[in-house]
Amino acid sequence: MAPLKFAANLAMMFREHENVLQRYEAALNVGFKGVECAFLYDIPVHQVSEAKQKAGGIKQVLINSFPGNLKAGEMGFACLPDKVDLFRSTLETSIEYCRVLDCKQLHIVAGKGPSDQLSRATFVNNVYLFLGEHSGSHRTDKQHNSSGIFSKQLRTSRRFYPGNEQFKHKAPNGYLKRVL
Repeated sequence: MAPLKFAANLAMMFREHENVLQRYEAALNVGFKGVECAFLYDIPVHQVSEAKQKAGGIKQVLINSFPGNLKAGEMGFACLPDKVDLFRSTLETSIEYCRVLDCKQLHIVAGKGPSDQLSRATFVNNVYLFLGEHSGSHRTDKQHNSSGIFSKQLRTSRRFYPGNEQFKHKAPNGYLKRVL
């Protein structure tokens, strides 16, 4: 088994630094080689990139997709049928952050909605639409796709939504892919 790798969660750690940008260097100073930070979107991406470079080029291993207004209770839009356009436009911002920060994992935040078939279908359709635009030729596991973000293969949606006929279709090559 490969050794475990740990990343500092900058939203939770090094809170003695009010500015999240200072936390990159703090993480490096205690030996972390990688960091994750859920929501960086209130900081221009070039400033985040500069902080990352100042911290010796520490790896940005994960960010979340744009969540919306957290203070208003929003937590993403991927499963919300009335926010499909907002999801798609803000996802482009998330992809830009991934590109600039050389981040290979993007957690797509589903949103707060009812746990019903329409919300699940909206989420799956949003992911399929996104992958159709950003995953190139749907290459195999651990190869870069056209947006420079790794893809991992997951079983078809049958595994996740058994018994729901509308989810019994397959993505190209028989796998539902999720951007990571």
